[in-house]
Parts: sequence; structure tokens; C-alpha cells
Amino acid sequence: TANVLAGTTDSVNDAVVTLEPGTDVDGYLADLQGTFAAELPEVGVELGVTADDEVYTLTYEDIDNDAQFFVILAVLVLGGAAAAALNLTARMVEQSRREIGISMALGVPRRTIALRPMLVGLQIAVLGVVFGLLIGALIAAGMRTVLETIIPYPEWLTPLQIGTFATAAIIGIAIPMLAALIPVWRAVRVAPVDAIRTGHLASRGGGLAPLLSRLRLPGNTLTKMPFRNVLRAPRRGILTALGIAATLAVMVLVVGAINSFLTVVDDSATASEGNLPDRVIVGLDGTYPVETPPVTTVRNAATLAASDAVLRVGGTLMRDGESIDTSIEFVDFETGLFRPELLEGAPPRPGDGIVLSEKAASDLGLVVGQTVTVRHPVRTGPVSFTLIETDLAVAGLHTNPFRPIAYLAAGDAALMGLDGLANSVSTVAAEGASVADIQEELFTIPQVASVQRADAQADLMQELMDQFIGIFQVMQLVVLALVVVIAFNAASIAIDERQRDSATMFAYGVSRWRVIRMTMVESLVVGVVATILGILLGLLILQWFVTAQAPQSMPDLQLPLVLSWDLVAWSVAVGVVAVALAPLLTAPRKLLKMNIPDTLRVME
Repeated sequence: TANVLAGTTDSVNDAVVTLEPGTDVDGYLADLQGTFAAELPEVGVELGVTADDEVYTLTYEDIDNDAQFFVILAVLVLGGAAAAALNLTARMVEQSRREIGISMALGVPRRTIALRPMLVGLQIAVLGVVFGLLIGALIAAGMRTVLETIIPYPEWLTPLQIGTFATAAIIGIAIPMLAALIPVWRAVRVAPVDAIRTGHLASRGGGLAPLLSRLRLPGNTLTKMPFRNVLRAPRRGILTALGIAATLAVMVLVVGAINSFLTVVDDSATASEGNLPDRVIVGLDGTYPVETPPVTTVRNAATLAASDAVLRVGGTLMRDGESIDTSIEFVDFETGLFRPELLEGAPPRPGDGIVLSEKAASDLGLVVGQTVTVRHPVRTGPVSFTLIETDLAVAGLHTNPFRPIAYLAAGDAALMGLDGLANSVSTVAAEGASVADIQEELFTIPQVASVQRADAQADLMQELMDQFIGIFQVMQLVVLALVVVIAFNAASIAIDERQRDSATMFAYGVSRWRVIRMTMVESLVVGVVATILGILLGLLILQWFVTAQAPQSMPDLQLPLVLSWDLVAWSVAVGVVAVALAPLLTAPRKLLKMNIPDTLRVME
């Protein structure tokens, strides 16, 4: 069927061989290579195993790399939830301190006393796990829908992963239980009289607040009070900041990874266009002499203002046992229509050497001036080619971030016996003509296989990224919700702990909204610290992703570490603004309706 569609005879250019179990694969490949060299020296052959296939690599080996990425996201979210759970359970136990002391004084066994708060912790854990598993199942179903759209495999098998969900459930129960166990253990180990002592007599110092006395802050006592409150309860402030920071790190990692991809796409589009913003590439179905049809027919098209015949061939870059597949384009760097921009080196003339991408040079340990071995085709007959290895100097590095792209001077086509030939045409549209107009005219030529803009590959990647961005935008909203919940939890605990402090200030004439603003300033301080920690943690993990994980799953891309202003702005909006406003969800309800005499009354 393929031969019929291509209009050829019974021809093939690939063969798939299945080996018997136990066969020495390396030995077989070596023998086969020798057989081709002896029997068909004029025919080039490339041998490889299944793992060398790009589709196989993207389908199977990339799974482990993706799993690492999502495990990191899960651990960060889990860390934020653990900090919030520890804050909540610790406060719950502290509220029961007098009850615990009375129970101990009456002789109730400590294990029995500890049972009640531990059971409450278990209830929180079980409810959290149930909701978490349901939400996880919904997210998984949504991800399947997206993946089926992006990667249209003929069949998708997504059974319920019992082991993964069971592991998540165990961890989700263990963390709140541990968060409850620590404060309960501390509470039942104190003397009953200390546990029974009322709050105004049980003060155990000001935490780290005395440190603030060494700093001269502007403003009066009420202005300084939010900062003192943060240091009076450093454990809660630290846990809250760590919980928010871990959650923000997820957003920094995800959005930073997206920005890195988009930067690569933009850089590739710019580099592909070179000095011609509207360059269009016309691909031919074979290799033809430049002075004969169909090359001349294409170049004379009415919809084109200028054109160059171009030759592109495949090859392999090799050095010290490492190899990289490459696509070599022959370019006239002096008078050609398209001239790629160089990062290092000078535009080569015939014989000067090859221009590589910065990523390829880095992966092979090359710098400008060193030598790389290039395995490339050489014509041995009208339609036959063999593969030979040639040592070429690295003449320069170009700006395109895609690793496979390489350039040689147009005159170097003679190295491959391909001088005077072309398999594509680089063009510029005539004034008023669109790509569609060019396609309409050139697709009447039977030998024209494709007509597309030079940045078409970058546009394709942009479209793929756009499909993922919607998912990541939902993740940003989830991060915002988690941060607000953690901040609300901390603010609610702080207001409950300081009810007598607030009632005292109200009794002395301090307005209730002034106290609410002080609570917001306290949350603001925690939010600023959390935002700084979250951005730093996210950048640290993003650096690992860019330098360690991405090269394994996407070896042909050179991802930069990008910290964009929109990411910083969103981080500040979530970590600072949202956290500072979170007390408004609980403070007005608790403080504006407070009964001052009842709050100040001490019951012995």
C-alpha cells in the first residue's frame, strides 16, 4: 500500500529483525555490520535496537522521568498539608489542656486520656484521605482525557492503581496521627497542677519576642505588636510559613517549567526564521539538480519574491563514544537568503567546518575549534548511498536551542557527492501573498511534498503546550485554595489563642478593626517569609528539573532556567496578598461580636 501511494515499485528502506531468545544482540549487530560492509559496500546501513527508537523512548522510558516530577509535586503538597495538620492538632490539644490536667489529677490513666485527641486526629486523617482519594481519582480521569487528545494511541489502559492509592492513604493517615501524637505526648507528661493552671497564669515566656527588643522598629506598641506576636508563637509561624512555602514551590516549579518550554519555543522560532521573519520552506519528495524541474519550477512561482535551493541530509555526530543524530543543512553564509545567527565562531566557508547547536556541543564536550566526527551519507550511484565518517572542525555555535540542527557551508556538499543538488527550497513570499497562496500554487507540482513556515515546528510545540497550560492554570487555582486554607487555619488559631489579649485592648478603647488589621499584618509577615522560601525552594527544584531530569526525557532541547515577572507577581499575589487577606474570613466574625466581659472573666 505504501509503494502504491508513493508511486514506486516494491521498495523498502527498513527491515525489522526479531532475534531468538538468548541471542547475543551486540554480537549479532557486529556480524551484520560486517556482512553489509563485505557484501554491499555501496549501501549505507544503520543498525539499532528497540531502545534506540525515539517513539519507544518517549512512550516508555519517559514514564519514569514524569513519575519523578509528579512525586515531587505530591511530596510538596503533602508537606504543606502536614504542617497545617500539625498546627491544627497542636491547637486542639492545647485547648484541652485543663481537661487533660483534671483527668490526670483524678487518676485516669494517661493512655486513656490520650485516646480522645488521638481519635479526633484519626477522624481528621480518615476524612482527609477519603476526600483526597476522590479528588485524586477525578484528576486522574481528567488527565486521561487530556492525554487521549494529545497522544492518540489506539488503546489506553488505565486500571485503578491499588498500590499507589493504598500508599497515599497510609501516608495520609500516618501524618495527621503523628501530628496529633506529638502534642498529646507532651500534654500528658506535665504535672497535673501545671496543666490545670488557667491561661493567664500559665504563660511560659514570649518565645522569640525578646529578640525584637534589640531592633528599633518605627511606630507605637500596637504597630509593633503583630511582629511580636509572630515571634511569641514561633512554632506556629514556622509551620504556617513552611506549609505555604511548600505549596507555593509547586506553583513555581510548574509555571517555571512551562516558561522554560515556552522560552525554548520562542527562541527556536526566532532562530528558524533567522534574518527572514516570514521564511517559508518548500519540501520536495526527493533530491533533484538545482537547475532542473521541479526546483526551477518552484523558484519561478508567482507567489514567491525570492528563493534559494537548499539541501538537507541526516547524519550522526560522534565523539568519545557519545553519538547524536543530526540534521545538516547546507547554507551559503555569505550571500544566501537565509543565514543563521551564531553565538560563537565565524560564518564558515567551504572547508572551515560545521556549525553545531550549543546543546550538541555541550553534550559532546566540544568547544569551537575542536574536532567532531560526523557520520554522513555519500552518493555511490544514481540512487545509492553509503555512510562514511569524516572529522570536521567545529566552526561555530548557532542560536537554535534544538540539539539536532547543524549547518555546513553550501560548498561542502561536495564532501557527500551532493553538490548541485537540492531537496527543499527556502523562500520568501511575494508582497500580499500568504502561506496558503503559496500552497495553492505549489501543490500543483507533483514533486512538492510540503509548504510550511520555517517556524512551523515551534508553532506545533506551542499548540501542544497550550493544551497543557489549561491544566496548569487549574493547578494554580488549587495552590491558591491550599494557601488560603492554611493561612485561614493559622489565623483562626491565633485569634482563638489571643481572645483575652484582644478583649483587653477593646476594654482600653482600641477599635476592633484596628485589632483585625493587626491580625492581617501578622499574617502578612508570615506570608512574606513563606513567599521568599517558596520561590527559593521552587527555583531549587526547577534547577534540578532543568539540569537533571529534562535532559533525560527531552535530550534534544536545551531548557533555560526562567524566572519570569508574571511568576513572581503571581507568587506574591498568592503568598502575600491572599495570606494577608485570609484573616478577613474569620476575624470579623469572632472579634466584632466578642463579649468583652465574658472573654475577660477567669473561672477557677
